[in-house]
Amino acid sequence: MGPVYATVGKRATDVVIGAVLCVVAVPVIALLAILSAVALRCWPFFVQDRVGRRGHVIRFPKIRTLPKNAAAAADKRAIADIPIPRLSAFLRKTHLDELPQLFCVVIGSLSLVGPRPEMPDILTRYSRAFADARGQVRPGCTGLWQVSVASTGMIYEAPQYDEYYVAHRTFALDVWILWRTVVSTLRPDHRVALDALPARFARPTATPEPSGIHVVHTSERVEAVNGSAYTIDLTIVERPILVAGAGGFIGGHLVQHLLQTGAWVRAIDAKPLDEWHQLDRRAENLMLDLRDPSACHDAAEGVGTIYNLAADTGGVVFAERNGAPGMLSVLLNTHLLTAARDAGVARFFFASSASVYGDGERGGSAAERREADAYGQWPVDGAGWEKLFSERLCRQFREDYGIETRVARYANIYGPCSTLEGDREAAPAAICRKVAEAAASGLAEIEIWGDGEQTRSFLYVDDCIAGTEMLMAADLVDPVNLGASEPVSINRLVDVVEDIAGVALRRRYLADGPVGPQFGNTDSSLARAELGWKPTVSLEEGLESTYRWVFDRVRARGYVGA
Repeated sequence: MGPVYATVGKRATDVVIGAVLCVVAVPVIALLAILSAVALRCWPFFVQDRVGRRGHVIRFPKIRTLPKNAAAAADKRAIADIPIPRLSAFLRKTHLDELPQLFCVVIGSLSLVGPRPEMPDILTRYSRAFADARGQVRPGCTGLWQVSVASTGMIYEAPQYDEYYVAHRTFALDVWILWRTVVSTLRPDHRVALDALPARFARPTATPEPSGIHVVHTSERVEAVNGSAYTIDLTIVERPILVAGAGGFIGGHLVQHLLQTGAWVRAIDAKPLDEWHQLDRRAENLMLDLRDPSACHDAAEGVGTIYNLAADTGGVVFAERNGAPGMLSVLLNTHLLTAARDAGVARFFFASSASVYGDGERGGSAAERREADAYGQWPVDGAGWEKLFSERLCRQFREDYGIETRVARYANIYGPCSTLEGDREAAPAAICRKVAEAAASGLAEIEIWGDGEQTRSFLYVDDCIAGTEMLMAADLVDPVNLGASEPVSINRLVDVVEDIAGVALRRRYLADGPVGPQFGNTDSSLARAELGWKPTVSLEEGLESTYRWVFDRVRARGYVGA
């Protein structure tokens, strides 16, 4: 389904056609209601609760077809045991009892065509992936199931009809379903099977489209409302996961992790593919500039989860020289959140950073950098303010639009595949590179900015990814620090790398060199308490892995002999 029809055209169609049908249906509904009231001797209308788009509960009216004391017998197989008038049987067979739902189309809680709105207790029996996929599309008054031969049973016994619609929905398919609804209403015996659908509605599956889904078939035993049990062919629908900033250091590691879990990943970055830190052809790799709102909508179409790690950022030098570009990264998060809302994305992750804490203007120690302290301090110019504002924006989108947002404040993440050289190089990689180059050059000297006593909280990238995934699976909606508990000075960092390299270097300190925040440690006790997360890779282990990777790159550039 194209983005224009999905976001604007379908809703406009619902309003126009729904309003016309409401006008036409009012006298029919009134007549049927009178007949039902006479036949059942009770009020002819009742209200049902169903799960709508994004999991919101919706209420819609129906014409009563069962006696009031038989309302709980919702399973069609149980209806045969209940004496009902012929009118009621006719209404249920033709689905005319659902005509009042047209009013819900006009107000927006339903669409004319879509997945069948499901009962809340039944939805819990589906896998989370399947339930989430159904929830991304506004449910419909009619759909494939209603015009199919399977509609004589229960919808949860034939989930493939919803799966097919979610995967292949187009304007042409909607028109066809509306036409078949009229036909099946007039001639209930003229219903279709899923495999009898016209071939033109099926999209090719060899190359996934941005709006497609990943389908896995399995069996699951479910219990019907009347207590009988059925084993069904349950279709688990998995929507792609979008990783924004996938060409960067942390984004590349996240993509690798998700691919290893079997996820379908859409990897996005503004850099050309040959400049990505890691590139895995198993992912759907796209070069898109997410500062462009239209690019964000293209990236988010059909996606179920978004990880936003995209930012114009770097190390201390870059941060001090590029305040404006750092703040303009707010456009990435703003446009991507808007696209996520329009695309019905269920979960959205934003990668914030410890830059929101700045230099500790309140005079606190490094150990006091807890999550709540961000609003009593002065963020780092540029990136710090951008991160803090984007955190608040995530909160507002969660509260106003129901997107499950999660925010992690990363603290000096390091590891293999990080940036080497240039303004974007972070301290651990820079120290590893300088030690390798100094040892190879014979100068046996290393340059250190400041006095080397500025502290940081360094976290290995594998622990960062693990914490991110644990946060995404949890109900913790406020920002969470992800960092090591031990404050480490730059001098200590050099000590460890020298031990790994087996060298002892002279240190030349540059008093006027950029040093960044003087108190760079964060308190991650909230993540430990609420997520059960803690770093598992020690500083020595992480730096050894990082140094070996850096050493190989330095040697490849000709600094180190074989």
